[in-house]
Amino acid sequence: MTQKLAYFEFSNKVSIQPVPLSQADLGRYIAYLSRRLCFSSVRQYLNVVRLIHVEAGFANPLDGNWYISSILKGVRRVKGDSASQKLPVTLPLLRDIFKRLNVLSSFDRSFWAACLVAFFSFFRKSNLLIQSPESFDPSRHLCASDASFTQDGVVLTVRWSKVIQFKERTLEIPLPQVPDSLFCPSTALLSVFLDCPMPSSPVPLFRYKDGLRHRPLTQMLFTSKLQSCLVELGIGPQNYSGHSFRRGGASFAMQCGLPVDLIKIQGDWSSNACERYLQPSFGLRRQVAVTLGQKAKDYFTNA
Repeated sequence: MTQKLAYFEFSNKVSIQPVPLSQADLGRYIAYLSRRLCFSSVRQYLNVVRLIHVEAGFANPLDGNWYISSILKGVRRVKGDSASQKLPVTLPLLRDIFKRLNVLSSFDRSFWAACLVAFFSFFRKSNLLIQSPESFDPSRHLCASDASFTQDGVVLTVRWSKVIQFKERTLEIPLPQVPDSLFCPSTALLSVFLDCPMPSSPVPLFRYKDGLRHRPLTQMLFTSKLQSCLVELGIGPQNYSGHSFRRGGASFAMQCGLPVDLIKIQGDWSSNACERYLQPSFGLRRQVAVTLGQKAKDYFTNA
C-alpha cells in the first residue's frame, strides 16, 4: 500500500497518468525515490510500477530496458547496496531494560514476557503481537491457547507466519525454563496468564490488566515501551526495532555454539537470509584465528 501511494503521489506531482509510463518519466520516478530510499527499497517500490502496468494490460516498462537498467546501476553506485539493519538486542541490554520496568505493573510484565519470547523464539513481531484489537484473527495470530506449559518450559504452536501462508504446516516452538532467572521466558509468560486468566473465547497471547479489563499488548504499545526504555538508557531508539530481538536471539544462539541449521529451524527461516542477521562476537572470531593458527603450526610440525 505504501509503495502504491508513493507512485500515485509522484504521478500527481508531475501531472502524468499512472499508466502507461514513458521511459523518461520512469527515470524521473527512480530519481524521485532515490532522494529518500536506499537502493534495495527503490527496487521494491518499482515492483508496483510493473504490477499496475500488467494489470492494466500494458507491457512491463522495466523489462529489458537498458536505459532504466543504466539508471538503476548509477543509483546503486551512488547510494550503495548495503542494507541498513537494526542493532541486535543482547542479554546485557535486556537486563538494563528490565531495570527500567515496574514489576508491579501488569503492562510491564506483559511487555517483558514479549521481550523474552521474542528473544528466545527468534519470532517476527508480526508473529507475536497484533497491530490493533480490531485486527486480531485467531487463525493467524498467537492465542493464549497456543501456549502449553510443561516441566521443561513452554511450547508455542504457530499456524501462520511470513512463510506459512496457507496452513501447510504447524510449528511447535519450545522455549526454555531458566530457573531463578529474570531471563526465563516461561516464568515471564506464566505471569501474563496469572494476571489475565485464559477465557473460553480466543484471545491474543500477550495481554495486560487495566483496571477490571484485560487489554491486548499491540505492536505499537510494545514499540513505544521499548523506545521509552532505550531513551532512559541513553540509547538511540532509532537503531532498534522489534526485529532486533529476532536478530539478537539468533546471534546469541550462534555464540552458544548452535549450528546455523538449528537456528534456522527455531526461527523458521526458509532460506539463508538468517545468515545476514547473525552477528558473531569478537570471541568467536578470535576462536577462528586461534584455531587456524594452531592448525598451521601443527601442519609444519608434522610435515
